[in-house]
Amino acid sequence: MTENAVDAGLQAHRELGYWGARKDMIYYQALYQFVCVIGREARSLIDVGSASAQYVGWFDWIPGRHILDFKIPRKPPGIDCIECDFLAYAPQQQFDVALCLQVLEHVPDPAPFCARLKSIARRVIVSVPYKWLGNTPGHIHDPVDEKKLEGWMGLKPNNSQIVTEPFRESRLIAYYDLENGPAHRFDKAYIQDAIRERSPGR
Repeated sequence: MTENAVDAGLQAHRELGYWGARKDMIYYQALYQFVCVIGREARSLIDVGSASAQYVGWFDWIPGRHILDFKIPRKPPGIDCIECDFLAYAPQQQFDVALCLQVLEHVPDPAPFCARLKSIARRVIVSVPYKWLGNTPGHIHDPVDEKKLEGWMGLKPNNSQIVTEPFRESRLIAYYDLENGPAHRFDKAYIQDAIRERSPGR
């Protein structure tokens, strides 16, 4: 990203708030489709490090939705809010789906964090800034690419996608099936049906 692009992004966050400045990104459209497929039959989902984003509210077919962060100033209705240190978090049962989006680049030691993610859920979606230049506030691991993420997670993803915003930056979304292993694939009909079921105007 150029210096001007970073400045424009920070300005948008100041004027619109974190979620208001980001909610219309193509990245979130791609994320929604990932969750439509891997969470099609899910009964529980947790989002780790959601900040003030509100995308968990989109997944309303999943009855048990949770968000976890050190502090959650705006607690959304219908979603269980957990305020704690994730590395000290020990849920009673595994979640069907765990999300960890745009978080790992801020974590001093991502590998133990990723190990904890893998321990709490059957399926995990992670996203990271893709090959950013290293001048974004709070990012301590840029640039991040597929190899660095694989090192943190300790395994290859079942599926991944690089999502690039028009005229802007890219993000890497990676999905891990911890029950069936990295070779497991959904068939095309399942993917199409899962997305169609949740599409607006279906």
